[in-house]
Amino acid sequence: MVTAAAGRTSAARLIHEQRQEEPDVVRLAQSLSLAAQAEPYVVRAARLRFVPRSSAGLEAQLWFSPLVEAAGGLTMVLDPAVAAVLRRDLATNDRALLASVRSFTERAHHDAPLAVRTFETLLWAGTAQAVPAGGDIRRELEPFLAQVLSDGPEALEAGRWAIRHLPRLPDAVRDSAPARRLRIAAAERLGLELTPAAAGLLPEEVTAVRRMVHRDVDVGIRAEPGGIVLTRPPERDAQVCQVSGAARVRLRLRAALPGAAWHELDLHDRRRATAPLDVVAAARLDGSLDGARAELGDVVRCVWAGEHGALAVSAAGRTEIRVDAAGRVLVADLPVPPDLLAVADAGPPRAAAAGGSGLQVVGAALDASGEVTAHPWSPAPTALGWAAPGGPGSGPAVLCVAEGRKVHLLDDGDPRRVVLTLDHPADVTHLWTSVSAALIAVADAEGRVVARHAAPGNGMVSRRFATGGSPVTALAGDPLTGDVVWATEDGRVWLARSPENDARDPVPLGRLPRPATSLAVSSSDATVVAADGGRHLLRLRRPAAGDPEDPGSAPLPGARLPFQVREVFTAGRGRLMLTGTGGPVEIRSEDGRVHLVLPYPAATSASTSTSQAPGPGPSWLRASVGVALPGPGPEAPPEDLLRAARRCGIGHIRLSGPHPHDSRRTDLVVGRAGEAGLRVVAGLPAPPPEAAPADVLLDARRLLDARVDALLLEDLAAWPAHLLDDLRHLTDAYTGAGLIGTAGPSSTGGPEQAAPRGAVHLTVGPPPLPRPGAWTVPPGTAWVLPDRPPADPGVLLALPGCHEVPAGLLTATGHRAEALRVLLSVRARQQALVHGFVDAALPEPVPGVTALWRRHGSESVLCLGNAGDAPVAVTVPAPPDGPELVGIATLGAAVGEPWPLTVRPSAGGYAITVAPGATHWLSLWESTDPGWRPGA
Repeated sequence: MVTAAAGRTSAARLIHEQRQEEPDVVRLAQSLSLAAQAEPYVVRAARLRFVPRSSAGLEAQLWFSPLVEAAGGLTMVLDPAVAAVLRRDLATNDRALLASVRSFTERAHHDAPLAVRTFETLLWAGTAQAVPAGGDIRRELEPFLAQVLSDGPEALEAGRWAIRHLPRLPDAVRDSAPARRLRIAAAERLGLELTPAAAGLLPEEVTAVRRMVHRDVDVGIRAEPGGIVLTRPPERDAQVCQVSGAARVRLRLRAALPGAAWHELDLHDRRRATAPLDVVAAARLDGSLDGARAELGDVVRCVWAGEHGALAVSAAGRTEIRVDAAGRVLVADLPVPPDLLAVADAGPPRAAAAGGSGLQVVGAALDASGEVTAHPWSPAPTALGWAAPGGPGSGPAVLCVAEGRKVHLLDDGDPRRVVLTLDHPADVTHLWTSVSAALIAVADAEGRVVARHAAPGNGMVSRRFATGGSPVTALAGDPLTGDVVWATEDGRVWLARSPENDARDPVPLGRLPRPATSLAVSSSDATVVAADGGRHLLRLRRPAAGDPEDPGSAPLPGARLPFQVREVFTAGRGRLMLTGTGGPVEIRSEDGRVHLVLPYPAATSASTSTSQAPGPGPSWLRASVGVALPGPGPEAPPEDLLRAARRCGIGHIRLSGPHPHDSRRTDLVVGRAGEAGLRVVAGLPAPPPEAAPADVLLDARRLLDARVDALLLEDLAAWPAHLLDDLRHLTDAYTGAGLIGTAGPSSTGGPEQAAPRGAVHLTVGPPPLPRPGAWTVPPGTAWVLPDRPPADPGVLLALPGCHEVPAGLLTATGHRAEALRVLLSVRARQQALVHGFVDAALPEPVPGVTALWRRHGSESVLCLGNAGDAPVAVTVPAPPDGPELVGIATLGAAVGEPWPLTVRPSAGGYAITVAPGATHWLSLWESTDPGWRPGA
């Protein structure tokens, strides 16, 4: 399309100039001013009627004149401002001609699309009447509002029409209430931002119109070690949550921790958003939290030494640093988020930051405010720290900057004033310094630790310690005693005392399950606190000076924390400051629905009995629940069915029938399932004895080439062992692909472990019997829920190892079917039910009652089922101060029948009555903050 701009002058002046030079061009344009667009045949008919003595060249003159906004081979559109002036001139000076132009336009566009005719009707109403009737405008716009409120391509097309053409209408029409509502609805349909001021309505009116467009939208939410990822449509393995929205979903997110602020997030279709979560928390020595600050999407860095600390928060393109020093507070801005922070543990408030933009020193200005002094420094340092090499009170503190094999001591942090440079035989990896203790401790890449203490005469005394070549992973010290502690990659923690207290070689304090990422030394209770990147702090006893050597004791775990601890610092008075990532996140949609995303499962520790072994093959095999598509058909399953399956927590679909040679159907199923975030498992029947192994392998390869995620070998015992080995080798060549086999029931329930089972990643069969001893399936096995299960399906779904449910469950009607779908959906969202361990919930069995705990990290789910004909009251043991149980799903209870939504412990347990034939699932979240619980 060729475009001609209206240009440098106003529309009225442009028309005046054009009329002076080419009056016929203006008259022809005026005859088209009531048309939404002008096709070539319309332009010619207008010329013959309104400028009959002109030639065909007049049409070309108008087509390429500055009065035209856009023109192409099929149509021409006048500039909106020019057309408005031309219409106004007609209405003011020549009403007869105005009526004639309207009559001509109606006949010319009698068969035009509804959008064109509606636009022209509204143009006429706004031109012919000073104040058009609101009812007339509403009647003309109602079809478009109905289309915008519908679903499908028509809604998008109607929305685009409204956004483009409503602003071109006369003011009286454009500013009418029906037009404003249509414009708001169209903007929401297309995912465009339209403020209340731009919309011309009150905020509550805008909200009401926007919600008319909203529908249930599936959003995928996946917890990761450092935060959460939201996807639309849901990605594979993501938790599916329904929220309210249209082309844009507007969400509010915050960390489910005390003091966390809300953050706004707009998620558009076909988009992915990552929300990292950084946490700073105050805690006691046992790990219990006193308070926390969690920033979602922002970057937080923190360092603490005694009662001095520094906190840097980067948000919205700005980084603010706050320095606290024994009651004095400095606040300043940093140029970029820092990679390193250091704070002086004594003296006036003083901090330093380093990163890609060099070195920044934060101190007090003359007016006592925060002041940042920037210095160039390249390459970026590996560690920072403040010290007083001459001893406390010997002069200004120096900033220790580690770079390569050197540690530079900078007077007051100024690189131009180097007091001393300390050389090391290997690159420096860790640094711990203290102003009050006049100590500099350094660890290098070869596992050496060097502690330098102030000596009389402004000298320094060095002590070197070897760790047997094991790299150092964390380094800390005690400013009060001068002791130095460090952790090594083998998990050991070492203590070297100050030479004034004990000159012996380092002593081991203990061995951690994993290498420490950070250490803190408490002067108040002789404790060393370690963080290893998990959700617990670990405590080690620090023996007193002069005590006999101790080979080290086992670490004592602290309270479970709702986030992964990255660093730990002593904060004085028996307190700690923690920094970390991840943790629970609360998500709210515009209609008030709440979803709680619990921490990343792989980063959560568990300490209960009897779990499923990880097993070989892709991890999704042991977590995904699937459905079998009904027999072979010519087409792929409908999108609505696949989306419904995804909402129910289904992770894969099983394709059965003679599909190896039906590549078209396989491709359709795989493609459509992938769009819904589902995997595809293809079944292969056992080959007859006369079948050639090469043909079977070729069929399997065709399926894997079609991006099928796993092969399911039906009747596993009938497959020759050599062919199973070949299929396993073939499957292993495709990244993420799995090999599954079906087996008959064992004597105790559940799938049998057939002899050739070792060749497959997973063996599936009938469900286990829900009784003690059969609650856990053997490693490498799973089970399928049949149409007529041997026990209540609500109880069975609470057991580990569910791999497939009947396809009819997705389409069945009735209260029980709906409740079962809710159970499936809840199961997919509860990490305890997907990944967790299983334990008996009652000390003694109760006839007809199934009671078990499923546990995973901070999350526990109590599953109760009553197979009898009468209500049964049970008491599940619990500590008196234990958290509440919150009901999350039920099955079998009559509609409207009460069931335990919230249960508090009393008299040593949770007292719960289970209705006959009912199943109840209740969640217990062992958080350190009693104010938060799942669904709160």
